[in-house]
Amino acid sequence: MEFNDFIFPERLKEQLEFILDNTSKIPRSLCFYGLPAKGKTSFAKFLGGKLANEVSYHDCTNYKKDEKFHKSIDMESYTFFRSGANESEDGLFTKCIILDEWQVLPPKIQDSFKTVFEDGNKKCIFIICCNTSIKKPLYNVLSPSIQSRCHKVRFDLFARDLDEVIEKTKDKFPMLDDTFIRNNILDYRAITREVNMKAVPEEIIL
Repeated sequence: MEFNDFIFPERLKEQLEFILDNTSKIPRSLCFYGLPAKGKTSFAKFLGGKLANEVSYHDCTNYKKDEKFHKSIDMESYTFFRSGANESEDGLFTKCIILDEWQVLPPKIQDSFKTVFEDGNKKCIFIICCNTSIKKPLYNVLSPSIQSRCHKVRFDLFARDLDEVIEKTKDKFPMLDDTFIRNNILDYRAITREVNMKAVPEEIIL
């Protein structure tokens, strides 16, 4: 997957391109937030593959299974599963750790990551993926101490973005019906599923 495979409005694309092109200027912790199905996790995995030698993914809904969740993540930032991954190249981090569904963590657990983000492996970058909504905005689901330590990028589409993103989607996926695109433009997963289904020959679709 390449950067242009993602369909984002230009204002968001510019923010993400800056991160890709300026690794020395960005903090070691990023927060991608917005409504579900906006491409946060998919882009986090793509970005991690571009910025780091090794990428690790964690679903934070599993935090109750590990009483020392933050310590396990901190320890993992120094652990490598591929030979030579701990050898940093120019402009690259040794490791990227993606923490998905961050919003499920209680404030106390979130705050335990303060030292991990600040004092942990300096060659490890952390990407938090956090679902938010009108009823649960970022300041309600991300603790203040973590907010102050992250570079935040909002993935939501605004009304002014819709026409632009609809046209981009039509150009990239001409096999999709215009009505389907308009009805599902706010759901990145639905569009991806439909594109994948269009690639399957009809005779083998059960």
